[in-house]
Amino acid sequence: MNLATVAAQLPDGWAGRILADFGCVRMKLFKADAAGLAEEMHCDWDEAILMLDGELVLELDQVPVCLKAGDFHLIPRGVRHRILPGCRGSFILLDPEPVA
Repeated sequence: MNLATVAAQLPDGWAGRILADFGCVRMKLFKADAAGLAEEMHCDWDEAILMLDGELVLELDQVPVCLKAGDFHLIPRGVRHRILPGCRGSFILLDPEPVA
């Protein structure tokens, strides 16, 4: 599977696709939208973002972190986070969000 090809096939706007579930981790591919994403927090799990292309600003407890293609960032459990408006590109999200 070529992740760039799969990301390019996602519709415009915030769009995602589950790529795999392994162990207790879900791997998702997202295509970012300039609108950003609202703040959230997970008390029970960490999340990890791996940027494939483009750029986004992740805000962690009100501290901005700029992520570009190739960057990896771990979002620790209990940290409020959001994606600020103006982003573009695609990324992989790894999290142990409960898998049904």
